[in-house]
Amino acid sequence: MQTGKPCRPIAPTYRIGEQLPQARITGTKQSDLVSRGLSAVRGALPPDLEGASATTFDVGFGFSPKGGRRRRRRPPARRCLGSRRRTLVLFTKLPHLGRVKTRLGREVGAVAATRIARCLLAATVRALARDRRWRTVLAVTPDRARHRRWTRIAGGPRRPLTTVGQGSGDLGRRMARALRDHARPQAVLIGSDIPALTPRDVATAFAALGRARFVVGPATDGGYWLIGWRRLGGWPPGAFADVRWSSPDALADTLASLPRRCPVARIATRADLDERADLQTWRALGLRW
Repeated sequence: MQTGKPCRPIAPTYRIGEQLPQARITGTKQSDLVSRGLSAVRGALPPDLEGASATTFDVGFGFSPKGGRRRRRRPPARRCLGSRRRTLVLFTKLPHLGRVKTRLGREVGAVAATRIARCLLAATVRALARDRRWRTVLAVTPDRARHRRWTRIAGGPRRPLTTVGQGSGDLGRRMARALRDHARPQAVLIGSDIPALTPRDVATAFAALGRARFVVGPATDGGYWLIGWRRLGGWPPGAFADVRWSSPDALADTLASLPRRCPVARIATRADLDERADLQTWRALGLRW
C-alpha cells in the first residue's frame, strides 16, 4: 500500500475528529512508534494499534504527512489586567479651520489656532494612548468624522484607537454619556488642550477613584482638565446640569450638581491652552507647532 512521502516526527499535529485506532497507546515508546511509521492521515497503522483514537493519543509528539515542522504562533501581547477595568476617554473635536480654539484664534489667527489644536491632539495621543494600564477611547465630534481620518490626525498609534461619536446635547450631556458608557467600572475623561500631559497624571486620577466616586483635575482658569467616575450604582441624577461651560465657574457649578454626600477627589491643577498668554507656558516646555 502506497502512503506517499515518509512522515517525520514533529510537535503534535492531530486534530479533533481524525479517526485513529480505538486502543489507548499512551504507554507506547516514541521510538517504537517512529520506527513503525505511524501516520495520522495517510499512513497504514500496524495491526496491533488498530482502533486507537486521536483523543487518546497523548504520547507527546505527532506526525505530519507533509514531513515539515509547523511554526508556533507567538502568544498575544500581554496587557495589564487593570486595562480591562479602566478606560481613558479623550474628548475632542475635529480640528477644522475656524471651529477649534476660537478664543485663541481671535488673538493669533484661525490658521495658527487650528495648527495648534492638531499638534495638541497628536501629542496627547502619543503620550497616553499606548499605555497598557488603561484602554483609550477617542470620543469625537462631529460623529460622522471617524475612523481613518481621526487616526491620521492623531498621529497613527501602533494599535488602532477605538473611535466613538459624542452624540447630541450640550457638553454636559455628552460628557455624562461618555462616562456612563465606558466606566467598567472606572472611566476618566480628558480634553486635548493640556500641554505636556503625562501618563502619571492619568494614573493618579485612576488611583484616586479607588477611594472616591468622582475625581476632578482643576484648571487655572476656573474650569477643569480632567473628570473621572467610578461606577457604584447608577449615574447621579442631575450631574453636570446647569453648568456654565467655558467660564470661570465651570468647576464650581459641576461640583454643585453632584450629590452632597458624593465623595470627590482632587488632583493637581493644570493650565490648559485657550488664550495667547497660555502660549508662553507651551513655549517654555519646548513645544512647537
